Amino acid sequence: MTLHLFAQSFEHDDAFIVGTRESLEMLRDSINIALSNQTVGRSSDSISAHFTSDREGYDITVKVIPMSVEINLELPYADSIGRELGRQTVCRFTVPTE
Repeated sequence: MTLHLFAQSFEHDDAFIVGTRESLEMLRDSINIALSNQTVGRSSDSISAHFTSDREGYDITVKVIPMSVEINLELPYADSIGRELGRQTVCRFTVPTE
């Protein structure tokens, strides 16, 4: 169940999600759960456990955010210079939900 998320290093770089069919289906299901929860007024957070190809585990949290906070999100660039270009006003772990 390998899933790799390759972030953008800088603006306009491509990002990639690469994984086994099983891990991609788990990610899809996690996205669907977050969207369904948000629709019925529950917390939109959905967490799924994944592994890298070296078998190190990590969780992916899917969170539905309101459009009103979208502009203030921290930019997700992986390179330190790319991160310095981004806004730091809303931490990715404390984004309010609708």
